[in-house]
This record gives sequence, C-alpha cells and structure tokens, in this order.
Amino acid sequence: MKTEYKLMIGDGAKMSSGNEVTLSPIIPNGKTVRLREFGGCAPNIGDGKDGFMGLQWGAGASWTTVAVGCHEFQRELSRDFQGDGVKRFRLVRMHESATNRYVIAWLDAVVL
Repeated sequence: MKTEYKLMIGDGAKMSSGNEVTLSPIIPNGKTVRLREFGGCAPNIGDGKDGFMGLQWGAGASWTTVAVGCHEFQRELSRDFQGDGVKRFRLVRMHESATNRYVIAWLDAVVL
C-alpha cells in the first residue's frame, strides 16, 4: 500500500513579514519516498519584494535544499529520497515586505 503526502503551507490567509515552516511526516526507515511535484504562488504586489518558497529534506539542524521558487511555479520532480526514520520534507515560505501578501507552497509525494 502506498502512502501519499500532499502538504501545503499558506491556506489562503495573507502572510505578514517573516518565515513560516511546515513539516511532512517522518519517512520510515528503509522506505523510499518519491517527490512528484513542488509548487508555489506569491503574487507580486508592486513593492519590489518577492515572496520565496523552498523545499528541503533533512532533520534537526541539518537540511538540504531540494528546490526553490518565487512568483508562481509548479515543478514535476520525480526524485526519490531514502527514509531513515528521522528525515522528512519541510516547506519554507519567506516574505520580507511590510505589506501582508499571499505566499503559498505545496508538495506532492508518495512513499513507495
């Protein structure tokens, strides 16, 4: 049986300046998780500051950036990661403007 993960950060509410992180469940030891898609949307509001979305893999204080984006994007990745009972994905969204704005990111993955 395959386990699917559809993770989203930014549920339609505007984000104030700063960073926000959402974590996926930990991937079990010995399981392979296939990252199928990563996307995001941060509409330009004309203030010269872009929203930024990142996807990382790791745990604790050790994270590797897998993909990044700004504005509006959707990437099919089809990339496999090996679970070790500790590592997981995390979605990061950053916003440096003084004006609240929408910043949304998502991932789609399946444990094989």
